[in-house]
Amino acid sequence: MVLLASSFAHGEERSLVGAADWPGWRGPERDGTALGFAVPEVWPEELQRRWRVRVGSGYSAPVVAGGRVFVQSREDGHEVVRALELASGEVLWNQRYAVPFSPRMGSGRHGPGPKASPAYDGERLFTTSITGVLSAWAADSGELLWREDFADRFKKTLPHFGAAASPLVNGSRVVSNFGGKDGAVMAFDVETGDEVWASSSDGASYASAIVTAFGGSQQVVTISAEAVVSFDVQTGQPGWRYTFPQSMVHHNIVTPLSVGDLVVISGKGRGIIALRASSGADGWSVEPAWQIDSLAMDMSSPVQSDGRIFGLSHQDKGRIFSLDAASGEILWTGPGRTGNYASLLVVDGAILALTGSAELIVLSDNGKSYDELARYTVAESPTWTHLVPIDGGVLVKDQDHLSFWSWFAGQ
Repeated sequence: MVLLASSFAHGEERSLVGAADWPGWRGPERDGTALGFAVPEVWPEELQRRWRVRVGSGYSAPVVAGGRVFVQSREDGHEVVRALELASGEVLWNQRYAVPFSPRMGSGRHGPGPKASPAYDGERLFTTSITGVLSAWAADSGELLWREDFADRFKKTLPHFGAAASPLVNGSRVVSNFGGKDGAVMAFDVETGDEVWASSSDGASYASAIVTAFGGSQQVVTISAEAVVSFDVQTGQPGWRYTFPQSMVHHNIVTPLSVGDLVVISGKGRGIIALRASSGADGWSVEPAWQIDSLAMDMSSPVQSDGRIFGLSHQDKGRIFSLDAASGEILWTGPGRTGNYASLLVVDGAILALTGSAELIVLSDNGKSYDELARYTVAESPTWTHLVPIDGGVLVKDQDHLSFWSWFAGQ
C-alpha cells in the first residue's frame, strides 16, 4: 500500500451523506431502493434530456452526492475518474491513470471496463479498476490519497473477466473482494488505506458485498467464487458460510439481497435461494428457508418492496418477475425477451427497469400483476450500467455518454 496524502485528521468527524444522495452501488443500502425521490403522479409521454456528456466506456455506475456526479470510465487505455456538476453536466475535475487490460476469452463484447462502481463516504471517493486496484480520491479536488494494487499479494489481482465487485463503505472501513482464484475479502481504513482485516481464502467473484445485521452484529455478506460468506464488519471474524460454487459456465455476479431475516441469492441456472442464518452455542448455522428452480438471475440483482422481491430471470431471454419474500411463491412473471440484463430500482409506487437495450420500463408496484405504466428509449447505444435516481429523473450511462433524463417538464 502506498500512502499518497491524507486530508483529514484521524478521528475527525466526517460529513454525512445527504438524504437525496446515491453514494455507491445500488444506493445507500445497496439494494436499489430509491424511496423519497420525486416521481410524477402520472408518467409523461416522453422524458426530457437535460444534458448529455461524453465520459468514456465501461459499466461503472455514477455516484451522486452534494450536487455532484462522480463517474469512473475508460478512455484511450486509461481509467478516468470525473466529478461533474449535477445541474449542468459541467466537468469540475478529472483524473486519469493508465490501466492496461485485454478482455479475456468470452468477454470481448463487454469491453475492458471498468465494471465496479465507486463508493463515496462524505469526503472520499473509492474506485476499483478493472485490474483490481483500489484507489481513494479526495472528493472535492480529485487528489489521489492512497492506492492498493495487490500485485505482491495475489498471483492474479482479478477474476477471469476483470474485477467487478464494487467497494462498500461502512463507517471507517472500505470492504470488497479482491484478487483472483486466491483472493480474499478485505477491509481497509478509509483515511490511511491500512489493512484492517482479511479473510483467509475466498477467491474473488463478480458480486458486490452488502452489510446486514445478524445476531446483534453488523456483518458483511458477499458471494465469493465458492460460497456465500459473512464476516463481522469491524473485526473480520468469520460468521456463516453457504457453499455456492461458480464455474466457467455459472458465475457469481448477483448482489445478495437482505429481506427481513433472509438473504436472497441467485446464479445462472441455479435458481433463487433464501438463506436464514442463526447463531448458537456451537457457532453459526445457515440453511435455505425456501428455494425455487423455475427462475434464476444471472447478471441482474433483485430489489424488494413491501415483502415482495422483483428481479430479472435469465430464462426465456429475460423475464421480469415478482416473488413473495416470506415463502418464495411466484406472484407474477412478465413477458419474455426482455433481454440479458436489466438494472432495477424501487421508487415510490413503481419499479424501474433499465434494460441493456436502452429501454426504461416503469412497472406498477401493485403486487398483483405485470402492469407496465410507461416505456421510454433513453439512449442510442447499449445501457449495461446500473440506473441511478436523482430528484425528478434518472442518470443513464450508455456506451460512451452519461445523460440526465427528467420526467418533469421544464426541470
